Amino acid sequence: MRDAKENVHVNVNLQQLFAESSLDLKPETEARLRELQQKGLDLDALINEFLDKREAEISTEKAELADLPAKSRYIPVRVKRLIAAEYGHKCAAPGCRREAKDLHHTARYSLTKRHDPHFLAPLCSGHHEIAHSVDVKVQHWRQS
Repeated sequence: MRDAKENVHVNVNLQQLFAESSLDLKPETEARLRELQQKGLDLDALINEFLDKREAEISTEKAELADLPAKSRYIPVRVKRLIAAEYGHKCAAPGCRREAKDLHHTARYSLTKRHDPHFLAPLCSGHHEIAHSVDVKVQHWRQS
């Protein structure tokens, strides 16, 4: 059984979560979370359990798709969906909040002939251009 101090701590954390964070929860979701909290459930543990399960599912699917040879240069829809599930629809560059427009192969497709999701990152147009400009500079440096 929980003591009162622990319940207050969970309650304060939930209030802070809704008041101070930039989480955009629907009123129905917030109501469901409050109901679970009132029943004495540890929301932090519940949410972490969900996030751990999600990460494990993504990791498992990535492993399944990693060794598949590419049938063409086009990235399969299944891989695109997996990357979207992992990263969302924003650029993967640290601090960038722009919408991702391109999937960038961090391990060159021309060398691997694979669309391994471990080596794909969603990037906005600007960061995708930077990634390729760095690539060109490295190629030039290696050839010199």
